[in-house]
Amino acid sequence: LFSLGEPWTSVVQSETNLLALRLFEPRYLEMARRILPPSGSGKFGYAESYPPRPGTSGMLANVQEFQEGEHVMVLAKGERRFRIL
Repeated sequence: LFSLGEPWTSVVQSETNLLALRLFEPRYLEMARRILPPSGSGKFGYAESYPPRPGTSGMLANVQEFQEGEHVMVLAKGERRFRIL
């Protein structure tokens, strides 16, 4: 799960429902390595609370575009909401 501690609607571009991320911390670079092709499906969970807590909600996000370099740039689209159990 990835979180900015904000509701999905607060962190996405409103007209496109796309989340733009610039990942540089080692833990998030590892997340990108695991979810991006060819290793992963390109999907990750975005938790709306930080830290994620049972009963709070989130969004299943699907990576639409990514660029690798010194940082990993990710553009992800929300697919469906979920509740953390």
